[in-house]
Amino acid sequence: MEVALLGTGAADGWPNPWCSCASCTDARRRGEQRRPTSALVDGVLLLDLAPGVPPAGHSLERVHTVLVTHAHPDHCSPFALLWRHWARLPAPLMVVGPAAVLDECRPWLASGDPVVLTEVRPGQSLECGGYRVRVLAADHEVPTVLYDVTGPGGDRLLYATDTGPLPAATVEATRGAQYDLVLLEQTFGDVHDHGTSHLDLATFPDQLARLRAAGAVTAATDVIAVHLSHHNPPAAELDRRLADHGARTVLDGTTLVTRGRTGGPPPRRLRLRSRSVEFRRLGRSGLNISEIAYGNWLTHGGQVEEDAAFACVQAALDAGITTFDTADVYAGTRAEAVLGRALEGRRRSSYELFTKVYWPTGKGRNDRGLSRKHIIESCHASLDRLKTDYVDLYQAHRYDTTVPLEETMTAFADLVRAGKVLYIGVSEWNAEQIAAGAALARELNVALISNQPQYSMLWRVIEPEVVPTSEKEGLSQIVWSPLAQGVLTGKYLPGEQPPADSRGGHAEAGTSMRGFLREDILTAVQGLRPIADDLGLSMAQLAIAWVLQNPNVGAAIIGATRPEQVHDNVKAAGVRLEDGVLQRIDEVLGDVVERDPTKTARG
Repeated sequence: MEVALLGTGAADGWPNPWCSCASCTDARRRGEQRRPTSALVDGVLLLDLAPGVPPAGHSLERVHTVLVTHAHPDHCSPFALLWRHWARLPAPLMVVGPAAVLDECRPWLASGDPVVLTEVRPGQSLECGGYRVRVLAADHEVPTVLYDVTGPGGDRLLYATDTGPLPAATVEATRGAQYDLVLLEQTFGDVHDHGTSHLDLATFPDQLARLRAAGAVTAATDVIAVHLSHHNPPAAELDRRLADHGARTVLDGTTLVTRGRTGGPPPRRLRLRSRSVEFRRLGRSGLNISEIAYGNWLTHGGQVEEDAAFACVQAALDAGITTFDTADVYAGTRAEAVLGRALEGRRRSSYELFTKVYWPTGKGRNDRGLSRKHIIESCHASLDRLKTDYVDLYQAHRYDTTVPLEETMTAFADLVRAGKVLYIGVSEWNAEQIAAGAALARELNVALISNQPQYSMLWRVIEPEVVPTSEKEGLSQIVWSPLAQGVLTGKYLPGEQPPADSRGGHAEAGTSMRGFLREDILTAVQGLRPIADDLGLSMAQLAIAWVLQNPNVGAAIIGATRPEQVHDNVKAAGVRLEDGVLQRIDEVLGDVVERDPTKTARG
C-alpha cells in the first residue's frame, strides 16, 4: 500500500495560527505546517474527511471509499462532498462512519449524487473495493471508531485517532496482526492533565507497549505519531523522545509504502523525498548521490533479522535516501544478498548502489585481494547477490601491495566498459595511492571518483593529505563511521561500562571501537551535548552534520538496526553549522582528536 499522509496535525494544526509558544515558533522557523490528520491509501481509500484541500501533488479524484472516525469537524468536514458534486464525478462513493457522521454528511448531498452512506459500529467488518476493513472501538468523548485496513497485497494498516487509552477489546482484536504501518494519535505531548480522551507523551508509549505485547506492533512496524498539536515539544525534541519508543513523525505530504505479503509481483514503490535530504555531485562525475547514504556493514545478515533489515531500507527510502553502500565481505556475503532482496522490484534508476572488493570471500588463494581474477569474479558474484545488472560504484576496499596497480585498474576499467560498473572508487587509500590510481584511471579513460575513509569529529586523519589530494584529482569522500562507532551519540558514559546491548558492550568489539572508549574521549564527547541541545539536534545528528560541512565529503554513511534510527539520523541532512559552532566543537574535543595522516586505513 502507498499511504499518503495528507495531514498529521490536531484540530488546530501545528503551529496554531493564534499561538507564539516555543513549539509553534519552532514550527514556523522550520517552515512546517501540519493540517488536521487524514490519510489517503493507494489514492482510492480516504481515512477521515479533514477540512481544507490536500497537500500539493495529491488528488481525491479516484477515491471510492471514505472511512470517517467520528463527527468532530477536523475529521468530518462534509463540505468536501459538495466539492465532489461540483466536479460531477459519476463514480459511486461510499462514506463509512458512526451514525453521527452520516447525519453530518446528509445535508451536503445533492439529489442524485452517487454517494452511499454506510453506518458502522465496533466489531463489524466490510469489504471496500478490494480492501478488508475491520471497525474497532475507540475511547473518545463522542461515538468514535478506529480502522484496521488490509490491502489487496496483504499489507495491514491501523488508523487509530482520535482515542485515549485503547479499550481492552481493541487491543485484543489486534492480537497477532503484525501491522506494517500504525498511525497512532499523540495529541497533548507533556500536558498530562488535559482531561480529554486523547493520548500524550505519557500514555502514547503505554499503548505501543500494549500493542507490542499483543503482537500487533513488531520490529518491522512503522509507527507514525499523528494528530500532533503545539502542546508537544519542538520537533527535534519530540522526534528524539518518540524514537525512544520506536515511533516517529513525518511531514504532511509524505508517502509511506508498505510491502505486500502475498505472492505475485511486488507492489509499485514510489517515494516523496524528505525536504531536508540534499544531493551532492560525486567527484568530478555527473553522478548525484544523497548526502546521507545507507550502509549495511554491521547489520544486514548479522545483527538484525531480515524483516528488520527490510524495514530499515524502507525507512531510508521513505526519508529520501537513494544511495546504498555495501561490500562483498560484509557478513560473509550475506549483507549483499539481504540488500538485494530489500531493493528487489524497485525501479533501478531510482537509487545508487555501491559495493566493494578486496577482503577474503572464500578460502581459495584467489578469493581475496585486487588481482584481475578476484575483481572480475567478485563483481559477478556481487551482481548476482544484489539482483542487478550493474552497480553504480565499484570500490577497491583497500590498497593491495601484492598486485601491480596497473592490473587492478585495468580490471576495473574493463568492468566499466562491459557495463557492469558505472564508476570506480577506492576505500582507505592514502594520498600517494590515490594520486597513482587517479593517474592510471585517466590513462584508461575511466572515472575514479571517490574514496571511502573513516571520518568523524574524533578521527580526522584524512584532512592533512587525503582531502587535498582528492580535491586535486577530482575525488569526493564517502565517509564511514561518522558517529565514531556510536561513541558520538553520547550513549557511552565515562566511568561506566558500555550498555550490554550496545556495540561497545560486545566482547568482540574491534580495536577501533575500543580505542574510542578511552575515558578522556568519553569525557570530552559529553561536552558536545550542550552544543547539540542549543541547536535543537541530537548528538548523532550533530556528528553527522559535522562531517557534511566538509565540502569534499559527498556523503556520510549511516547504518541502523531499527527504522527510527534512520529517521533520526537523516535529519542531519541540510543542517548548516556556523563557524562559531565548529570552533566550539574543536575546543570541547581538544587533544582527543586523531589527526595523524599515517593512520589512514588503520581505523
